[in-house]
Amino acid sequence: MSNNPFDTPPVEANVGSPGNATQALPGPAMAISIICLILGILGLFGTCFQGLALAFQSALIEFTESVQQPPAQREFNRMNLAANESMQIPGVILMVINLFVAVLLLTGSIGCLKRKSGGRSMLRLGLLAAIFYCLLRLILLIVSYFVATGSVAKQFSEYQGDVPIEDLQLMVNAGSIGAIVGCIFGCIFTLALAIFYFWARGYMGKSELDSHFTS
Repeated sequence: MSNNPFDTPPVEANVGSPGNATQALPGPAMAISIICLILGILGLFGTCFQGLALAFQSALIEFTESVQQPPAQREFNRMNLAANESMQIPGVILMVINLFVAVLLLTGSIGCLKRKSGGRSMLRLGLLAAIFYCLLRLILLIVSYFVATGSVAKQFSEYQGDVPIEDLQLMVNAGSIGAIVGCIFGCIFTLALAIFYFWARGYMGKSELDSHFTS
């Protein structure tokens, strides 16, 4: 130590222990936390929108029917509405699960960004729930497709209304193509999410990340 009273004493570097979480989050862990934060927010907004749509479903149907439409389009919309009625309860159950998953992802990702071990555990739980949700959603997408298309086909075969059958057939064919495309893209998107959730949960469970989180 210098005898000069005006010298500034040396400052020792404060190297924290692993339990103090002095290290910054690795890039993949940071990316996972941010993506899950975004997905959690989108899940909350999506669930709220679905809930409002269900709450005001009758008003939306009346508004749709009040809009001027070709007779074939109006009849096809009626068939679709009747076909989807049987899938409302499974849809509501899936919506509630999605809300639960969104809350877990949101709170867990915020905790991870704050480098809290509790947030990390919460995020891993949310990712597990998200995988379960994706599997249920995939099953519901496939079942809904077959139920809806089968119901529309049955209604079309029994149709006795005033709309020309050729016009209605055109609408049914176009609707079937749209349903196939929607089901395929929905399944691909859901599978991609499930793969991401599975990988993210495995990565966030690595022991080498323990030093980046506080208890």
